[in-house]
Amino acid sequence: MENDEVILLDYWASMYGMRLRVALAEKEIEYEFKEEEFFITKSPLLLKMNPIHKKIPVLIHNENLFVNLLLQSSTSMKSGRTKLHCYPPILMREHKLSSGLTTLTRRLLEEAALGDEPYFGGEIFGFVDIALIGFYSCIGMENDEVILLDFWPSMFGMRVRVALAEKGVEYEYKEEDLFTSKSPLLLKMNPVHKKIPVLIHNGKPVCESLVAVEYIDEIWKDKAPLLTSDPYERAQARFWAAYTDKFNDFGRRIWTATREEFGGGKKDLIDPLKLLEESALGDKPYFGGEGFGFVDIALIGFYSWFYTYETFGNFSIEAECPKIVAWGNRCMQRESVSKSLADPHKICEVLLEFRKKQGLE
Repeated sequence: MENDEVILLDYWASMYGMRLRVALAEKEIEYEFKEEEFFITKSPLLLKMNPIHKKIPVLIHNENLFVNLLLQSSTSMKSGRTKLHCYPPILMREHKLSSGLTTLTRRLLEEAALGDEPYFGGEIFGFVDIALIGFYSCIGMENDEVILLDFWPSMFGMRVRVALAEKGVEYEYKEEDLFTSKSPLLLKMNPVHKKIPVLIHNGKPVCESLVAVEYIDEIWKDKAPLLTSDPYERAQARFWAAYTDKFNDFGRRIWTATREEFGGGKKDLIDPLKLLEESALGDKPYFGGEGFGFVDIALIGFYSWFYTYETFGNFSIEAECPKIVAWGNRCMQRESVSKSLADPHKICEVLLEFRKKQGLE
C-alpha cells in the first residue's frame, strides 16, 4: 500500500467531496487533490474518468476509478485503520439517502438516528457521520434573515441583486426613495455614507456594493463562485471592479449636463470604456474568461444605463465599444441578470422628469 497512487478530483465547496476528504483523513491516506473549477469548465481528466455523469468527486486509486461510491474504496484501502461502518448496511443506505437539509429530514436524523448518542453510530465517528458532515457548513443558512436596502435604478444596488440571484439567496427588498427622503433604517444601518445599497444579514449591515458582493460570495460558498481561488486573478478582478465605479461620475456628467454641454461628456465615458474593453475583456465571453463573475457583476448595472447615456449624449456605445455591448447582451441571457436589472427606458424617463424639475430641459 505504500506505493499507492491516490488522486481526488474535487471542488472545494462540494459537500460530497468533503465526505471523501474526511474519509481519507480518517484513514491517514496521502493523496493528490486536483481542484475542479466546476462552475467554469470541466477538466479533460474529469471527463475521461467520469464520462457518464461528468461530476465530482472522483477518487482514482492506482488508475482504478471510484465514482460517487462515498467511502467503500477508502474503507478497503486501509481496512486496519478506523472502521467507518457502525450500522448495518441497510441502515447506512437509508441514512445516506436522508442526508438533505429540510426541516423534516433534520428532525428525523436528530430523533430517529442520532438520539442522545455523540455520533450516529454511537460512541464512534463513522459512516453516517461522514455522509452528513459536509452539509454542516450549510446548516443554519435556511434561517438567515437577509434584507436589501436599495433604490431601483441604482447600478450599485443592481450589483447586489445580481449576486444574491446568482447564489439563489432569498431576501426582503426594501425600496428607498432617494429622490424624496432616506428612511430611519437606512440612516441607522449606514450612518457614515447614508447611501444605498445596504445588505443586512441577520441584523448586521454590510455597506458599499462591491464589499457586499464579496461578502455574499464568501458567506454563500456552495454555489456559483464569483471570484476564483487564484490570488493574482482575484487581485486583478478587484482592480477592474473598482475601476468600473468611475462610470457613475462619467455618466452623471452626461445626464446632468445642459443641452449645450451634452457632447462634452461622450469622450469622458467612451475612453475609459474602451480601455476596459481592450485591457480587461478582450475576446473573452466574460471578464473572468468562460464564467460569469465579479467584474461582470461590477459593470452590468451600468449596462441598463447605456440607453440613457446614448439618448442624452446623442451617440452610440455599440459603435464605439461593440465588444462591451455584446458582453452586456450575453449577460442579459442570464436569469440572475435579466430579473435584477432595471428597465433602461424607465430609467431614462425618470431622469428626463428629474431634468425638467432641475430646469435642464
